[in-house]
Amino acid sequence: MSSFNAPGAASTYMLVDENHRSINDAGFATLGPGAPNFRMIDWPATYHNMAAGFAFADGHSEIKKWLWSGTNLDTPGPATKGGVRSPDIEWMQERTSALIVK
Repeated sequence: MSSFNAPGAASTYMLVDENHRSINDAGFATLGPGAPNFRMIDWPATYHNMAAGFAFADGHSEIKKWLWSGTNLDTPGPATKGGVRSPDIEWMQERTSALIVK
């Protein structure tokens, strides 16, 4: 757990409930906080009343209710989207791990 320094184990998700329309591999990602643009690589689930489950590195879980209607990937389409400023993508960016290069 000591390697989780930013954002920390309690704020780093390890598992996410992915939308069935974007399941195509074992990956799920978004660019980290402070990235110059917004990009989702695959999409979170929305079939729990516009919410998805996240499991964090410290062992706790959260249900995240989505605020932006564009988070709902209700029709088949590209699994990667970008360029949209969204409070939901920002929420995930703040909880996404990243390699720190020294």
